[in-house]
Amino acid sequence: MNKKNKELYIIAKRLNVENKELSKQVFDDAEKATLINPSNRVFIQMNTNDKRGSVFLGEDLRMSSKVAAFTIPEENITIEKGYNSLNENIEIATANELVSIINNGYEGRIVGKTGINIIISITESHEKKVKKDKAQYEQLELNLVNNNVLTEDELKERKQVLKANGIEESNPIYTEILSLIRKQNINVVKPKKVYVMSSERKEEESVLKRVLRNITLGDPVILEGAKGTGKNVCWETVAWLLNRPMEVLNCSAKMTKADMFGSPTTDNTAKEKVTLKGAKALFKALLMKKDDADAAEFLYATAGCMSPAIKLEQGPVTRALLSAEEKGTILIADELNLSDPNTFSGVFNALTDKHTKEYNINGIGVVPIPDDLIIGGTQNGTGGAYIGTKQQNDATMSRFNIIRINAPESIMPVLNNNNYDVSYDVLKTLDRIYISFAKAKKQGTVSEQALNVRGFERTVQHIMSGQSIIEAVKECVIYSCKASEEGLLITTALDQIKED
Repeated sequence: MNKKNKELYIIAKRLNVENKELSKQVFDDAEKATLINPSNRVFIQMNTNDKRGSVFLGEDLRMSSKVAAFTIPEENITIEKGYNSLNENIEIATANELVSIINNGYEGRIVGKTGINIIISITESHEKKVKKDKAQYEQLELNLVNNNVLTEDELKERKQVLKANGIEESNPIYTEILSLIRKQNINVVKPKKVYVMSSERKEEESVLKRVLRNITLGDPVILEGAKGTGKNVCWETVAWLLNRPMEVLNCSAKMTKADMFGSPTTDNTAKEKVTLKGAKALFKALLMKKDDADAAEFLYATAGCMSPAIKLEQGPVTRALLSAEEKGTILIADELNLSDPNTFSGVFNALTDKHTKEYNINGIGVVPIPDDLIIGGTQNGTGGAYIGTKQQNDATMSRFNIIRINAPESIMPVLNNNNYDVSYDVLKTLDRIYISFAKAKKQGTVSEQALNVRGFERTVQHIMSGQSIIEAVKECVIYSCKASEEGLLITTALDQIKED
């Protein structure tokens, strides 16, 4: 069976059915049943030895009812054509192979009739698919360890983070994620903070899971959200999970192509070879009128200092393009909607256009755009509290998928994730203050600046150094908000502290 085919359609001629009238009625009923209820399926079980088969109707083979039996002698059946998922005609199995296919864990589903012909769709049974997927990811895990890509402990750590974000081994993208992990000379270091989905939003898919799905599908993706919502932490976690280096382009309104690709600079490495040892060698060679290697190197280095070479000091985009094929580099455009739309689109349109295979970099020449280059970005919401954000080119943004990250309902998962040496009661008080600020934001009495998660993280460190909760909250969170909101925020925070 062609592995690339998700589904094969088989036209079986001249079925020798034990009860032709009954079976005809069964096939008619089955066709109607699948039209009325798409979850109804026709299962065909066959015995390899005598090629006898049974037809079952139901949503699940274990819960289905046997509705007919038939035999398929090899001489009484011919197989015409099958169609793969791309609808391309292909020659397929003999009748005997058809029996073997169904007997070895594939389901037959009647999808139509043409005259005396029955059209059967052959797909993997759920049980067979689960077993195959399990064998596949177990082999990939084994390869990662045996090929010294990851140690067993490194693999275990990554699996724990994936599970915490809703990606179990049985998830379809788990195998794809394993196949994206790259071997490096020095493995990517685990970030101090890893992205973990909020416990209050277990009914939602984790942002990390959604990012990884986009990557497995080859789609560039942007994380959009307020400051402190974990956009950069998420990308750092992705880089670590996939064991790939990350190049970050820090975007701004004044960003130029030189910031992206690099700028020419003088190569002053020659002066390192202008040494006292070389000078003495040259003096001795002139005195003795004899060639000397050290003297020659000294003269060459001296000439280089007088006319230093020009080289390109590579920028993050250049480094990513040149290293992606070998290392699988991830290129992140950080705060991309701060950049000038024309500058950004002039480069990233080409990088994200899957038809463009190369890019011409001044000072280097034409370089390929590797298929393995992962491109992502971060941005704050346009307008509002974020001054300087710019609407980007529509054609450029159409190349990216966007995942919006809402401010967390609670910051306890974030605070717990940092393993602070402070009492649980202190963390709970800060969480209550944050939740009360979020409620005020919802009511429209304060701005989004009050939900400064990074500020609350700094607050914990200030408290650990001996500062009071209210003073730490003022310094790290409240005083960065609008002056008109400070009074309300201080009163709200004090109310939560008094509850202790």
